[in-house]
Amino acid sequence: MSPQVCSGTLRAVISVTARLAGPTYIQAMTKMNNRAAWIEGPLVQCETTPVPALVSWRLILLGPPGVGKGTQAELLQRRLRACHLSSGDVFRAASSRKECNQSPAMKEALGQMRRGELVPDSTVWAMVRERKGCLQCAGGFILDGFPRTLRQAESLKDLLDTEGLKLTAVVNYALPFSEIVARLGGRRTCEKCNAVYHIMERPPRTAEKCDHCDGKLFPREDDRASRSKCDWRHTRGAQHR
Repeated sequence: MSPQVCSGTLRAVISVTARLAGPTYIQAMTKMNNRAAWIEGPLVQCETTPVPALVSWRLILLGPPGVGKGTQAELLQRRLRACHLSSGDVFRAASSRKECNQSPAMKEALGQMRRGELVPDSTVWAMVRERKGCLQCAGGFILDGFPRTLRQAESLKDLLDTEGLKLTAVVNYALPFSEIVARLGGRRTCEKCNAVYHIMERPPRTAEKCDHCDGKLFPREDDRASRSKCDWRHTRGAQHR
């Protein structure tokens, strides 16, 4: 794969086509950082703070749901020691918090999701901006699932410019749509620790139970084939505007 030089804060954009051969899911890694500030909000402190590295990697992973961004983020986190910041984890954590512990942006997003509406860019950005301290982490970050639209990308760029932060690279993952649907149909996520399994390729030792915390495994709402198709086209369109 050959990087393409890009203007602005993006130093390189790399297009990656996933291979179909072999297992697509890996054993969940031991988390080096519980990401509490990212998942629960800015008022909560992480248990550990990454030691500043000579090079702080700041990466954005793009691609449709099910293409393997989360799996690749875990591998990159293990290698680079940067924090894995998933926007999906923020939404899932928000839905499990008591209403009194939800920020205004969380309440707004959850209300829209319960009504079956797409969460607008302004709300998604408000939730991410609440956690801008995580983008300043000394260990760097691997941003997974955000930005999804051009407007979100522009907001992120403005924030990084204001904070004097530069991205290392943006990586775009591609996979045939039929394979994406097959992956999403069998994917299961732990309700407690967000570990990811697959009923065929990486099943848990005990059916419907997480190997690490015994949490219940469930198919995520955004893994339904009908929504995945819409999100995939929406993401592709945003990337090429």
